[in-house]
Amino acid sequence: MNDICKRLFTAVQSLASKTEYEEFYKIVEKREKSYEERILRDIQSGITLETPMVKKHKKTPEVS
Repeated sequence: MNDICKRLFTAVQSLASKTEYEEFYKIVEKREKSYEERILRDIQSGITLETPMVKKHKKTPEVS
């Protein structure tokens, strides 16, 4: 989990430069269980990391 936090923290720091790593880690640690549950639910539903990346095509009405 520490490796993941280090990677995420870089992004957090770019948005909130005064955030300290220890503070960020405590928040992630507190939410870890709910993250794990959500990820397992997504996997069971067939949602993967690639799913949100798929572009949605707008349906256009057929022109007669």
